[in-house]
Amino acid sequence: SKELISSFAPHVDGVRTCYLRHVAAGKGTGEVRLEFIIAPDGKVAKFGFVAPGIAAGTNKKLGRCLSSLSAAWVFPARRGYTSAILPYKFQRTVVPGGGPYPGCPSKKGCSRDQRGEK
Repeated sequence: SKELISSFAPHVDGVRTCYLRHVAAGKGTGEVRLEFIIAPDGKVAKFGFVAPGIAAGTNKKLGRCLSSLSAAWVFPARRGYTSAILPYKFQRTVVPGGGPYPGCPSKKGCSRDQRGEK
């Protein structure tokens, strides 16, 4: 439902971070499907996930990361338990010259040496 998706929106970055941290570039499909049951109080009562194409060891690490995040997820209260399935597709994109770039803390600007440029 739209309510579920909007309630979960602040947590998508955490899921993406777990996926990209634990699944090596070129491994897996980039897909992760979160499957969970929401208790009447809005907390996650049971959590699971499916991430196709990754090795068992990676799957365990990803599972620990996602499970720890799910403990903090809270949804609007409901009369009963609610099943939810949220599919996501994450993609690594490497762009030549795409950063990261060193910053300059001075409002007046920095010299090339201060920015780390030679």
